[in-house]
Amino acid sequence: MNAPNRYTFEPTYRCLLRPEQELEIILVGCGGTGSHLAQAIGATLWHLQTQGKRVPMVTFIDGDHVEMGNVGRQRFCAAEIGRNKAETLANRLNAAYGLKVRAIPKHLTVETYRYWFGRYAQEDRRLIIGCVDNAAARLAIANIIGSEYGRTWWLDCGNAEFNGQILIGNRCQDHGITPPELAVGLWHNLPAPHWQEPALLDPDNDPEPQHTCTVAVATDEQSLMVNSLSASIASQYLYQWTVQRELFSFGTYFGGQPPLMRSSQISKSQLMPYVTAFSQEAQDEQLNVA
Repeated sequence: MNAPNRYTFEPTYRCLLRPEQELEIILVGCGGTGSHLAQAIGATLWHLQTQGKRVPMVTFIDGDHVEMGNVGRQRFCAAEIGRNKAETLANRLNAAYGLKVRAIPKHLTVETYRYWFGRYAQEDRRLIIGCVDNAAARLAIANIIGSEYGRTWWLDCGNAEFNGQILIGNRCQDHGITPPELAVGLWHNLPAPHWQEPALLDPDNDPEPQHTCTVAVATDEQSLMVNSLSASIASQYLYQWTVQRELFSFGTYFGGQPPLMRSSQISKSQLMPYVTAFSQEAQDEQLNVA
């Protein structure tokens, strides 16, 4: 008699971007997490440049200026107080790596996005990295993602006092995602962050003005390292999307006390709730895994 199998392993898949596609990266928010992630963006571009590969166009967007409370927690020094955050980080990376990062010292809206970036070729792909801490800014990104029908990806970085989540995707609920090519184990679309976590767009979850990240750190209400931890995880997704051109998960949740982490794998059970525009029978038939 065979012993019962105590472990069940579910097949996992990948999400691929075609290597010939032109890529563009837009970092929205250059504060707590964004200032740490900017360094990873610079390192990634330098890697591509030294490998003789095409370097994506990169834009940093932030309307805020460096304040005394930003020094130490964010990647700024006292000499940079009063300077625009996006311009400061872009100038630093351009000088260090010989890059051409563009800076826009304004806040992002749907209207300003259209003015700054316009439309682009059908085969191009953009990655918007959201390092913002309010629902209004995330709603603007969500509306942009919804209007691009899968051509623009959204990597959202969010955190609280000691925990947070990094989510990536390119499709909204109105459009849905289709079943994968299971014969080769490939997905081509993933649910956008606000579809995975609708609460991201709820203004009731915004921090109170007196509980900004800077104040929270100063009063020991937020870990000094939570932003760098968030940026470290996001930088791995950035590397996979930009250099490897493939993703193996579409979300990572982490905690700092104690250090814990779990990821949403690209698998049938994880993505089945997001597969739409098909009857249940058709979904079962196309997603059946022997």
